[in-house]
Amino acid sequence: CELNLKILILLLSKPFEKAWELEKIIGIPTMVANSLAVGLCFYIVRDVFQEQQKVQAQSAQQAIRLIQQTTELLHEGLNAKTALKIANILRTETKAAAVAITDNEKVLGFVGAGADHHTANSPILTQATKQAIHSRNTLIFNSKAEIGCPDPLCPLTSVIEAPLIVDGQVQGILILYKANDEVITSYEAEIIQGVADFFGLLLDRHSLGEQKMMRAQAEYNMLKAQVNPHFLFNTLGTIRALVRTSPEQARARIKDLSDFLRRSLEHGKEMTRLAEELEIVRSYIRLEQSRFGERIRVKEEIPDSVLECYLPVFSLQPIVENAIKHGLSSKRDGGTLVIRIYESGDFLHMEVEDDGAGIPFARLREIRQFDGSSAREAAGAGIGLNNVHKRIQVRFGPQYGIQIESR
Repeated sequence: CELNLKILILLLSKPFEKAWELEKIIGIPTMVANSLAVGLCFYIVRDVFQEQQKVQAQSAQQAIRLIQQTTELLHEGLNAKTALKIANILRTETKAAAVAITDNEKVLGFVGAGADHHTANSPILTQATKQAIHSRNTLIFNSKAEIGCPDPLCPLTSVIEAPLIVDGQVQGILILYKANDEVITSYEAEIIQGVADFFGLLLDRHSLGEQKMMRAQAEYNMLKAQVNPHFLFNTLGTIRALVRTSPEQARARIKDLSDFLRRSLEHGKEMTRLAEELEIVRSYIRLEQSRFGERIRVKEEIPDSVLECYLPVFSLQPIVENAIKHGLSSKRDGGTLVIRIYESGDFLHMEVEDDGAGIPFARLREIRQFDGSSAREAAGAGIGLNNVHKRIQVRFGPQYGIQIESR
């Protein structure tokens, strides 16, 4: 652009000689300076996006910790005792000024600033909470006037109100408050909305007497290593949409997510039956199909004779996730994923094939090196291709592992 500008100046300026003399002096410095400025601009933009991704990942991990700590409590149902415990956990994790849980008429639990007048078992005071109950939508307010607390000395200045939807009806509100004119961020809103929807489904399952919900039993660092925060955010968003449109499908997907997380967080188990590994794979595929619909088509060519074979735990799912994330989801029309497993002599062959975007040759060459960083990045999953490849080799020998082809 700067070079084009110099050419235009020389073409349009008169007399040409003076323009030429000027550009001989300032041409190169201005082109270099402006190019550096553009480069700096791109660097800043990239840094902003990287910071956003970091905050997103931290928010996803925080959401899982909240679910992990509160799931067992909600198996008892929602009452004043469980609401107070959950409110304390939420406030500790989110560092909010106050957290409250209500039913449709009264406050069940409240901790933090303003507890002198927002007391348990007292009627709901704020107009914001009453509006959230009436609208059935998550609401965010960033001023005392919008919160509508009748106490003029109330220190709370912003709030997010997330309804707890049980069997299609509002059964209460999960509320996070801030003080000192702090505002609710988009990441906090995402966490509270996702947690509220999980709570609603847990309460729904409790009220129907169905089987227990997902329990995250591993440590935080195990979760961080194995759960992709972007996958988790996308799945929470899909379930949140299904809660209001198709509760039955939402319950099915929460069961799939529960099974997926439970199995992915199991540790101390080195080998598993192929039949059990396929359960994880199918749960994951159903979750992705709930997002992408008919864009993700799956075919299985798996004889019953191989189902009792043993393989390293959590070794097939990351390959399937890689194929969907990098092969199929980026295509407008999606594509077909084929899982083909067969025996050949004493050997078990597992093939994951897709008709997706393919892998550029240079990138394919990097992945095949299995040097750790590139393979892990390419996998898009917490475990990663490199990890799977190495675990197979450690267990069975260097002649085994993953082979990758692309056209």
